[in-house]
Amino acid sequence: DEVLQLIAERPNICKEIHLPAQSGNSAVLERMRRGYTREAYINLVHRIREIIPNIYFSSDFITGFCGETEEEFQDTLSLIELVKYNKTFLFSYSMREVIYLLQKNMC
Repeated sequence: DEVLQLIAERPNICKEIHLPAQSGNSAVLERMRRGYTREAYINLVHRIREIIPNIYFSSDFITGFCGETEEEFQDTLSLIELVKYNKTFLFSYSMREVIYLLQKNMC
């Protein structure tokens, strides 16, 4: 909260936060080993907006991660609609050989 208060109070600090979500589905986030859930992410967004109401949010998303289902993908779309990001960066998951060797137990 200290950093958020600083951003809110200082006119010379840009009111922008890039908060990568990667997915809007907790099961996919767990497979990605992100260390947070959809609910925790949403709570963080709400907390940031409480402190900095005019915040500019951007985020990254990966679609098709390790057999992502249509339902899991719809959770990502609903997160995008809920948060109302100012900018999103969308990427399609692709398995590369090096990643495969490092992460084959993730999928």
